[in-house]
Amino acid sequence: MSISRYGAVKAISPARSGSAQKAVTPTTPAPAASTEPTSTAGAEQIDPLLARAVAAVGGSARPGQQQMAQAVAESLTGGRHLLVQAGTGTGKSLGYLVPVIVHAVRTGRPVVVSTATLALQAQVVDRDLPRLADALAPVLGRRPTWQLVKGRRNYVCVNKLTGGYPAEEDSLFELPEGVTGTTYGASSTLGREVVRLREWAESTSSGDRDELVPGVSERAWRQEALEKRG
Repeated sequence: MSISRYGAVKAISPARSGSAQKAVTPTTPAPAASTEPTSTAGAEQIDPLLARAVAAVGGSARPGQQQMAQAVAESLTGGRHLLVQAGTGTGKSLGYLVPVIVHAVRTGRPVVVSTATLALQAQVVDRDLPRLADALAPVLGRRPTWQLVKGRRNYVCVNKLTGGYPAEEDSLFELPEGVTGTTYGASSTLGREVVRLREWAESTSSGDRDELVPGVSERAWRQEALEKRG
């Protein structure tokens, strides 16, 4: 599923060729029981769940948001790709978060939500998901859980901390034989940052850059961060 966050509300339709036709009256007899036990029910119950979520965040009903949430639910249960284009003020975050939460809880399978910016990532993780989880838990039977996953460069590299060399050709500072980075070269701003970074790395359990407060410069972080895969 791909969701575009720009432009006016134009259309909400499956992206796969030939899938725009609803399978309401199939040309061949349908089986008596679906192999997806909660697919139809999940799509049909999105509107009241969305209304509950919107009320929890102090919002109001929006037709575009309701249409989007229904389309996302049908796409998830039908196994189809979906492209949504909606303008500012539609309420896109709830429009896709509510149906994906319902889908994840009812199928027992995780759902991946990828954001284009760190600001939106912070909004979803720190503001939207906690309030949605509280609002939907009584209906879903349990509180949804989530985990933030970031790119490799957001984590400190254990190999570099234990003697591996930085990827940059220009070294941070020259070290005399037998002298470590924590005892030499700390007079420069960059050196002090790396010393503080290394001290923090000895106590952190996650190695997540966002937990280093105050932060360090990008150049200092590159000295000790994981590299991108080739």
